[in-house]
Amino acid sequence: MNSPLTFSFDIGYASIGWAVVQAALSSELDPKILGCGVVLFPSDDCLASKRREYRRLRRNIRSRRVRIERLAKLLIGVGIISEDESQLPGHPAPFYLASEALQGHRVLSPVELWHVLRWYAHNRGYDNNALWSSNDTNPGETKEDDKVKHAEDLMEKHGTQTMAATICCELGLASDRTQVPRPVDTPAYKTLNTAFPRSIVHDEVHQILRQSATGIPQLTSDVINFIIQDESLQAGQREQLAAWGIRLPKRFYGGLLFGQLIPRFDNRIINSCPITWAHVYEDSLQHGLTEEQAKHQADKLAKVPSAHSPEYYEYRMARVLNNLRIGSQPLPAKLRQQLMEVARTEGKLTASSLSKIVSSWAPDQETNIGNYFTLHPDSEKALVLDPAVEVLQRTGLWETLSQGAQRIALNRLRRGKPCTPQYLLDQMRSHGGSTEQLERLIEKESKKNKKKQTTPWGTTPLIPKNATGRAPYARPVLKQVVREVLAGMTLLAPPKAINTPTGKTKNKTVVCIVC
Repeated sequence: MNSPLTFSFDIGYASIGWAVVQAALSSELDPKILGCGVVLFPSDDCLASKRREYRRLRRNIRSRRVRIERLAKLLIGVGIISEDESQLPGHPAPFYLASEALQGHRVLSPVELWHVLRWYAHNRGYDNNALWSSNDTNPGETKEDDKVKHAEDLMEKHGTQTMAATICCELGLASDRTQVPRPVDTPAYKTLNTAFPRSIVHDEVHQILRQSATGIPQLTSDVINFIIQDESLQAGQREQLAAWGIRLPKRFYGGLLFGQLIPRFDNRIINSCPITWAHVYEDSLQHGLTEEQAKHQADKLAKVPSAHSPEYYEYRMARVLNNLRIGSQPLPAKLRQQLMEVARTEGKLTASSLSKIVSSWAPDQETNIGNYFTLHPDSEKALVLDPAVEVLQRTGLWETLSQGAQRIALNRLRRGKPCTPQYLLDQMRSHGGSTEQLERLIEKESKKNKKKQTTPWGTTPLIPKNATGRAPYARPVLKQVVREVLAGMTLLAPPKAINTPTGKTKNKTVVCIVC
């Protein structure tokens, strides 16, 4: 009698591993591997790749159409253009109008401003998908990077600073005439294979709007903010837009021209904290709720927070402090508290700074710090307690900023808003603070990175190394772990878990949740 065969498959996104195993005839023999291998799929070989590409194109077209409709409703609502004017055919060369306005050769009329904004709605510049990309990943070179490089080469070739002026120079349109020298029937600039940086496009649109406000009274600073704002709209702004028929999703971030929906990658699957779930479930049953009601209440209150939260950063640091040893003994409570306080002040610890502090407590004893941070190349990331403070310390900006500028920088970085050294310099100038140190730093770093970076260091956004994903436990549990670690408790392996009637697992104690 032949022994049964087992077929095993390991299905990945670009490959399928397989193995055929023949069971042994007796328990004393080992199974026999009859064959194994892997099937690799070429790039974009999925049957749905074409459908996915077409869906992406349809979504891009729809997003541009919706963006233009919202801009039209705004300009109609404030009285800059009429509804009939919003339906007029576009100007044959709106980039020429924009270039003339930027150089001060023309004051745009309301209709011309509408044509220019409609063109920018199609060509907002490339921002490397800032809201969609993870700060901890490096996707590598892409074809968009080549387009950005080509656009910057064209700007250097023609000595221009804006997208509109560069396109005009490349197409041979005169920049010193008030009318288009020749009709432009086709968007020839589309064949230039360029992608201008979003920051450059944002600045030139802002300049056009400020200059156009002198001839268009309805173009107030509030209206300009509605168009190009680079931070979340406030409740009052959303109410005003709703009065003009512009309703934005809650996840919409920024103004009507450069704004976009915040991705939900970390929010699609939100796990429940097993400890909080069990506590809420049992407490609900004791208060007379049915099992279904108790389960619903536990599911509602046991959601875990994002990994980019202060509670998770401190929990992650506490796990490291719990695992460090002096000799064979855990770190004493006072030493743990000192290390946590240093991390809170500096935004992070490093393996070397941590080792130095620990060695000062026990200079003649061995520690496991050296081995702990060499086992995995990413282990030192757990020592980052505040990514916003860390990036300001790492770039040398922290010591050059006033207290007010430090608060502004931390607030923007923690909320995911763009923040550049030049922006902080402008803020300090507007508040009358001393900017000498910051100016010297920007000048020094700009010279140092001139050959490495395509954009000036002063206008390069600061990118904190934020944690991604979700925390393993709810906030009360994370806080309790931190308190117990700083009190000197040793977190052991979790005890055997028990199941609740609804299938959720929980631990018997909160202290023993860290392996």
